[in-house]
Amino acid sequence: MLSPGNAAAIFNTIFAGAAVCTPVHLHDREGHAVKGSTTRRTDGTASSTASARGSARGARKPPQNETWEWIKSFAVAIVLFLVIRTFLVQAYTIPSGSMEDTLMIGDYLMANNAIYGARVPFTNIRLPAFREPERGDIVVFRPEYNNPVIDVVKRVVGEPGDTIRMIERVVHRNGEPLAEPYVEPNYLPDEPLDQQNPYVRRWHLEALPAGIDWDGY
Repeated sequence: MLSPGNAAAIFNTIFAGAAVCTPVHLHDREGHAVKGSTTRRTDGTASSTASARGSARGARKPPQNETWEWIKSFAVAIVLFLVIRTFLVQAYTIPSGSMEDTLMIGDYLMANNAIYGARVPFTNIRLPAFREPERGDIVVFRPEYNNPVIDVVKRVVGEPGDTIRMIERVVHRNGEPLAEPYVEPNYLPDEPLDQQNPYVRRWHLEALPAGIDWDGY
């Protein structure tokens, strides 16, 4: 059995380590009111606690104009796409079988726009080229004699100064037949030339060897 003196000593010991909580109103760094409490220990020390919900709400502030941030992101993406497509690489789809079996109908390819010098949009200015087209290169270009003007994909078989002739469905360069294992042997002959097209007439007339009659070409 505890004596009154011992009971008082034990009560004082427990009370000395207890804390008394009183509700208070706190404010975070942003000035928001936060529910909390002040605890004052019987030994003379004090501490404050705030609710986790109030702390999380003041920790991160959303952007002032989220719509404007989205607009800027899209604008940067579009500019990067146009720069890459114009000056670096561009994607094409093969619509015809003129390059079979190297390129099949429906194939996708990426063309290097920088190697021969990319053209600045809406101008006739070209950037410096890394090199000139060489025999065997597969190139994408827009010949003026096509109506409408479209992109075509072809293999380079001649360079400036070469003479190219087709004899019995075999390409001859400077009088020598070319070995072309990549050519489809059963290809259909080309359609007759449109002799009324001024671009076709001029382009072919300039390349015809001496003594070749245009009407029988």
